[in-house]
Amino acid sequence: MKRNLILAGMVLLIFAVSIYFSHRQGILQQWRVEIRAGHILIMTDRNDPVKDAQALERIKEIRERILAGEDFAELARVYSEDILSVAMGGDLGFIEEDDFDERFGEAVSHLKRGEVSDVVTSAYGYHVIQLIDRREPIGKP
Repeated sequence: MKRNLILAGMVLLIFAVSIYFSHRQGILQQWRVEIRAGHILIMTDRNDPVKDAQALERIKEIRERILAGEDFAELARVYSEDILSVAMGGDLGFIEEDDFDERFGEAVSHLKRGEVSDVVTSAYGYHVIQLIDRREPIGKP
């Protein structure tokens, strides 16, 4: 009987802590801009001008196909070299605006929902970015 009470108390404590942190996380998210973006990455070797030029040309062609109406997510699944997001059609999920690479973040911050960026250069290579959604802060800390 005593063991059951201790176990029930532990479950209740875990539940209470879980609710507290869920509530706290929800409040904190209301104070920061979160961006959900998709991207297509073509990696490059900046030390090899020929490979760099080929990568740039490839991402420009992909961008033109998107602007001509082809599905962004499908093109990301086929061409993106980002192994973490390729299976999700380039979708990066919600990320705090300040957590993006500087150039990537700058480009995505100016996009409207559904809009596609120009070619963006980052430390990882060349990107085409699509803004999927943006959560604006609804309160201040």
